Amino acid sequence: MLVQNSDSSPGVYVAGTELGSAEGRLVHQPDHPLADADGYVRYPDIDLGDQMSQLILAQRGYQASAGIVDRARATYEAALQIGRS
Repeated sequence: MLVQNSDSSPGVYVAGTELGSAEGRLVHQPDHPLADADGYVRYPDIDLGDQMSQLILAQRGYQASAGIVDRARATYEAALQIGRS
């Protein structure tokens, strides 16, 4: 997943996805229960550290956007209270 800052509005958006190789990566682990006849195990071709970093960036962007909405609402409510007084 690719996350980018939005130029037109506050926050972030998902710009696209990156897919790993469909074949995955081979790791030599002859004692693994899923190893083939040559002792290799096929794992997904995904960098979990990078995926978690992108996920955290997206979460922080969402939290920032939600905070802006809450602060704007509080400001508008304060302005309405001033107008009522």
